[in-house]
Amino acid sequence: MGTQMIVGLAQAMGAPCPTVVLDLSALPRDVPNLVTALAAVRRHLAAADLGHVLKIALASPARDSDADLDYRFVQALPGDFTQFDFAGNCGHSILATVTVGATAGWIPPLDERRPVRVRLLNNGGLVQCTGASAGHRRWRFHVVEFVNRPPVPLTDLLLTGQPLDSVHYAGFSYRVSLVSMGNPYVFVSAAALGLPDRHALFRVGDAGQQQMLGIRQAAAHLLGWPPKSTFPKVAAVGASPDGHLFVRAVSVPTWHPTLALTGASCLAAAVAIPGTIPNGLAARAGGRMSVFDVDTPGGQTSVASAVSYQRPGGELMSVSIGGKEVRLLSGLPLAAPSA
Repeated sequence: MGTQMIVGLAQAMGAPCPTVVLDLSALPRDVPNLVTALAAVRRHLAAADLGHVLKIALASPARDSDADLDYRFVQALPGDFTQFDFAGNCGHSILATVTVGATAGWIPPLDERRPVRVRLLNNGGLVQCTGASAGHRRWRFHVVEFVNRPPVPLTDLLLTGQPLDSVHYAGFSYRVSLVSMGNPYVFVSAAALGLPDRHALFRVGDAGQQQMLGIRQAAAHLLGWPPKSTFPKVAAVGASPDGHLFVRAVSVPTWHPTLALTGASCLAAAVAIPGTIPNGLAARAGGRMSVFDVDTPGGQTSVASAVSYQRPGGELMSVSIGGKEVRLLSGLPLAAPSA
């Protein structure tokens, strides 16, 4: 029934679900027909007992020499197969796409001596991934770097132009920092939620999740964004005596098992900006602002930021995140016709 548009399925370590990678060149460009095509893919996945796959990557070999892959992320929303969010990015899905692209022959085999450059079509950003094969159907990425071209003034990363805002939920007022790097995030202090340490934050259940979702929705209202969108994301942050930050975030539709790569990138940006909640927590923890470790329920992530102070206020050049593994889950291609 036409051109195969499903190229492969892969899962990055720490991602809440696998990513299905679709051939961008086989898909419609206009949104209504693209939604129809993506809904057909979701029905196919559901019929194959893969209805839990809510991350979709649209990719193809790059159209020019500035990058290796062109990439667009689509977040499928639970329930109705025709509901999608086109506004954000997903670092784990970028790694899944690079893995599938190398396996499909879109790019040369992964070689840790040469980073793969992924152009983010929704915002013009660039992500560089350095990795190599780690065994049967597994790949290890040593460094994932989100690059700002040109560097972005730190203050431009603040969604309201200020490091702290107040939002109201269930009769309480919460101080939050609204920052955008990779994806927009609402950062709230875990202590302000009554969760003073990592053990309390990592054990909290549905009530804590609903509290964070309420804060997220209040922040969306403050920004004038659709309340049912998946953006901004929300994460609670705390500081440990060992100098680490600890974080727990809400994904779609539940707790994130670790922290999204875009979340780690945004957290690094927030730590670099004076006056934000993550900046104050990092200072309290006594760690370095440019390189730090983040503890999550699913493990530890190392994050580093590069900031230039040649201009007043500083500019964020890049954020690097280390140590991610990806597993290829499907043969190539899956049997799904284009819509």
